[in-house]
Amino acid sequence: MIKQEKNGNTRWRKAGGGKYASDANKKPHGNTLNDEPTDIYIRIDKDGNHLKPGIAKDASKRYPKKELLDGKEAVEIGNRPRDRAAKIERFLSERKDYPDDNVLWSGKRDPSSPNYDPNYIPKHMR
Repeated sequence: MIKQEKNGNTRWRKAGGGKYASDANKKPHGNTLNDEPTDIYIRIDKDGNHLKPGIAKDASKRYPKKELLDGKEAVEIGNRPRDRAAKIERFLSERKDYPDDNVLWSGKRDPSSPNYDPNYIPKHMR
């Protein structure tokens, strides 16, 4: 349910009821593609092998310590607005089949990958 205030602010509440909340109090979701500064990183193992690319608000805090015990780390390779960083992450994933990358487009443009598709066109470009 939506309620318009006299000052022009929109207030809303869930269908189940509850208190009204204004849009000014509503925080964007952490994965919202916006211009917020975002780290681009490559996760590597102790031997320097690339495991997967990724983006995070702070690459140094992306993984909990227990996941980094065996020498893995997230190495920051750049910082861009979140919308641009997401495109770079996808670009990297499409061009190499990373072992820990669990996205559908991983390796689609890498001729040495079993996922290689010479006719692959990303969904957003069709």
